[in-house]
Amino acid sequence: ARDTELASLDQPGGLAALSDPGAEELRNWVDERLEELRNGRERGLAGREEPAVAGDMVKEKIVVRRGDTLMDILLRAGIPRAEAHEALTSLEEVYDPRKLRVGQHLDIELERAAENPDGTKLSMLSINLDFSNDLRLARAPEGGFDVRQTERELVRHTVTASSVIDNSLYLAARQAGVGDDALMELIRLFSWDVDFQHDVHTGDAFSIAYEEVATPDGAQSRVDHLIYASLSMRGRALEAYRFRSADGMVGYYDSTGKSLRKWLMRTPVDGARLSSGFG
Repeated sequence: ARDTELASLDQPGGLAALSDPGAEELRNWVDERLEELRNGRERGLAGREEPAVAGDMVKEKIVVRRGDTLMDILLRAGIPRAEAHEALTSLEEVYDPRKLRVGQHLDIELERAAENPDGTKLSMLSINLDFSNDLRLARAPEGGFDVRQTERELVRHTVTASSVIDNSLYLAARQAGVGDDALMELIRLFSWDVDFQHDVHTGDAFSIAYEEVATPDGAQSRVDHLIYASLSMRGRALEAYRFRSADGMVGYYDSTGKSLRKWLMRTPVDGARLSSGFG
């Protein structure tokens, strides 16, 4: 409060406006006191130490690079070598670290150790085994690490798209947001009746609906199954509907109810050939 009062005297309308002969001396005294207060506050702030925060959790997402080993990854994350070795020893009981592959996803949780703020502890390591499963290593309450396989939480949603073909079916599908897997399913359905290298032309159109499963963060996804697909080629229309019977059998049928089982016997069109031409 004293600092605030003194500071206000140095503002317009304060001491600067006084014309009394003693005003200059008073102003000098006030300036000295303000300087002392400011210096004292700065010294106090400089001497105050922020409390060390122990147990801070740090999460990292890692993609395996060429030449990486699990030991390399843990050491890069700042985990002491002895602890990294202990974690890998526990992991090796159910998983061969040599199976780690380029592009594989890992999640790491690190805890800043209370007794050593500059160090870290490994709290959790999750290795993406495949689309649906992770291998999770976590610190056990009694010490050491527990390892178990967990099923990933997947999100299901329906994707629909349609487009008129300007250049090729492949490019039209890509521009409509349809992935290669979904496009290949459409091609398999109609490959018995359509020569995709010669029958598809500018002005033709397609529609597709399919169910997709994805990780919650959307980083990985895949087509689960097609629900509906259609091709319109120079007035010729082809449609395919997915239907599940009362006994649980699933099949695809055209608009007249005729089964499209024949598409299962057809050799799929090479997807690499779809990137050029009208197919």
